[in-house]
Amino acid sequence: MRIQKGKELEIQVQDSIVNYQDKLLLNFNYQDFFKMNIEKYPEYTKNIGIYTKRTDVGRLINNIFFSKYLLTNYFTDANDISVKDSVLKRIIIMYRNVIFDWIYKGIDNNFEVVEKQFVLELIKNTLINDYNLRAMTQLNLHWSFEDYFANLEKRGGEKMADIATKIRMSVKEKVMSKDKAVIVNNNEEYYYAIGQLMAYFISLSKASKKAQSLINPVLDAQNVVGRAQQCPRPWQQRVGGFGPCGGVGHAGGKPFP
Repeated sequence: MRIQKGKELEIQVQDSIVNYQDKLLLNFNYQDFFKMNIEKYPEYTKNIGIYTKRTDVGRLINNIFFSKYLLTNYFTDANDISVKDSVLKRIIIMYRNVIFDWIYKGIDNNFEVVEKQFVLELIKNTLINDYNLRAMTQLNLHWSFEDYFANLEKRGGEKMADIATKIRMSVKEKVMSKDKAVIVNNNEEYYYAIGQLMAYFISLSKASKKAQSLINPVLDAQNVVGRAQQCPRPWQQRVGGFGPCGGVGHAGGKPFP
């Protein structure tokens, strides 16, 4: 039951919840996939651990994904939501009902699909606003959800922690290689490398606000040749010939995947 405060109490919404259980069917493991230094970044690792209740996971969603703005705005009229970040406000309005149903009603209206839809926008928005550490915590929570739903449905396969570590180590070895031409093994490695490169380029910007428009031409390109052509000339010079923006995008006459 939801009650609106005003001159008189008004019942706005009434719902019947059958067999609701706060306890999750499977424990939720919020993991640290980046293996950060705990002593150096205590805020980053303070919530890492096992959670057994939906409402506790709901607090993670509120605090990490939505910067503590979701919990107080589940039922606020859209025009009255006091959130300055327009992207965050829009995502709260669009997805709050599905999130609320999953946490507080135990009703799954494709929450797994919805989480994948809004989390990428949130992480991109966080990075654009130069909150890199917060973006890492958001990605940790997203990957933890990936593992949770995979285990819940007994899909099997590799865990996200193993996948992330394998990709990171493989790309690092290639970057440190003395070979002139470096070939990535798969799309995962390629897009991880592109992401690292774009993060570096954004860090070079001296603008007070680093807009996503800096890298949009690269993100929108249809292939690796297009990405190389779209990279601004100063970036190409800074990279010095390595990677897609430096001109080394081919090996044996074939482009990267």
